Amino acid sequence: MNKKLKKKSLLAVTGIMTAILIVVIFVTWRALERYEQGIIDVCATQQDSYVQLVVDQINLKENRSNEEIVQNILSTMDASTNRYWVFSQDQALLFVKDTLETNKYQSFKTDYYYTEKSSAAFVNSLRLNVVQHADIIVNNKEYVASGVKFNYGGKEYKMCLLTNRSVLLDNNYFLGAKVEFCVLLFGVYFLLFIIPIIAVSAFNKLIGRLEDSEKENSTLNGKLVKLNHKLDNVGYEETPGVLVDKRVEDIQQDMFDMSYAPDFISRMNDSTYPVGFSLFAYADDEGRKQLASALNTVLDKRDVRFEDKENGMVAIISMKCDTAKLRTIGDIDTESAYLGSDMINLSDDSVDVYRVFRNFIDIKSWSVR
Repeated sequence: MNKKLKKKSLLAVTGIMTAILIVVIFVTWRALERYEQGIIDVCATQQDSYVQLVVDQINLKENRSNEEIVQNILSTMDASTNRYWVFSQDQALLFVKDTLETNKYQSFKTDYYYTEKSSAAFVNSLRLNVVQHADIIVNNKEYVASGVKFNYGGKEYKMCLLTNRSVLLDNNYFLGAKVEFCVLLFGVYFLLFIIPIIAVSAFNKLIGRLEDSEKENSTLNGKLVKLNHKLDNVGYEETPGVLVDKRVEDIQQDMFDMSYAPDFISRMNDSTYPVGFSLFAYADDEGRKQLASALNTVLDKRDVRFEDKENGMVAIISMKCDTAKLRTIGDIDTESAYLGSDMINLSDDSVDVYRVFRNFIDIKSWSVR
């Protein structure tokens, strides 16, 4: 899976999840609004019962004057900016909230107080002896109003109880439950949103690692094939002492991992001897590049390079080698440290060549450790 496809898949999942999240949040928000309206309706129904109770109290005694109704009943009830009574006869305002507010609206008609369309429509829709409620706006504030029209002493009255909508919704218990519910809900939504994105990202990374691993294995297998061909196809031209590769591409510039050395050495035969070993140490990546470039000027198809990246060392195994070749390798112009060389002249089954090679590296590299 290439990078563009990975990016597209991640963007696609992110886009889909974002769209789903927006839809779910919108649906949840609408559900919360319906839930709040349900709370308002419950409170409004209780408020309707309270209004009916006050009307019944007024009707318990006949021949009360307007002043008596106001002073003995409405004025005795708790009132505030968020919850108060409005009492009127025909179109005349008789009582608003308290004495101070009543004096402010004295001699005004109800149309002067209920100026908003919602409040005017509600008051005008009141039916005789039927308590009803609605959401209205008075003085730019939202109220839950419960009202009734009733007859008393041959006169028509209207009475409303107004409660600020925010007071009902900001009740400590209800508000706390709503906040907890929202936090929990949006936490779940966030997890549902982020988990698929993380999963896709992790899957893409896993696929990338698998692809990188396959590429690395392919490269390593290719290098092993080159080494095997190097040994399988060693031969001589008519000019003695010149080693050539008959069928394989030039691997002069290849740098093999040190782990390939045992297999390579184990497959050497009589035609490869004498065998020379040379060892260099580099300090950093820049030193490694400079060393590789310098070695390219003196090495040929008879030489194979093995690298120990962990310790910053490069070992050269030179087939059909002589002292002049080792001296040429040791004299290259490089900033890397030349640690020395060694040579095995004859093929002898009793000699463990790889062990000799390994001991050579251990001894020569001791000075730079």
